[in-house]
Amino acid sequence: MGELPVRRAREEDSPEILSLGYRLAEGAASWRPQAEFEQAARGWLQDSLSAMGPDHPVWVVEDADTHSIVGVASAELRTHFTGQVDCYMGELVVSPTHEGRGIGRRLVEAVEAWAKEMNAPHVTLETGAANHRARRFYKGVGYLEEEVRLTKVLGT
Repeated sequence: MGELPVRRAREEDSPEILSLGYRLAEGAASWRPQAEFEQAARGWLQDSLSAMGPDHPVWVVEDADTHSIVGVASAELRTHFTGQVDCYMGELVVSPTHEGRGIGRRLVEAVEAWAKEMNAPHVTLETGAANHRARRFYKGVGYLEEEVRLTKVLGT
């Protein structure tokens, strides 16, 4: 199998894109309810698909053999609290059957190319602190950790 190309998502890709939403819940904190986290993650993807357009691009990778969507990434411009307008990568998901094939890296490259076109000085994103695989991936493609959120679980 050759390299799978990245392309802009189309409306008809939506059901398959949404089916990958559960992967965004990986690495969620153990004290957060998994089902609700997965529901929220599907909502994030749905929001990106609903906003899809020149100012909110969504990219996919389609497996040429099965014609199924095996990766997705979205982006938009957001103003950082410092006033800089950054490119925010809202979601990056790769099917577990296609991990380790460079799909995530190519999706990141698509987001970064768009960010440069938009003259954004940075690409920012969020991932779960316990999502060690994603954090290693992002570090490997040059991302630096910028913020840390702390939570204390209170007894009932």
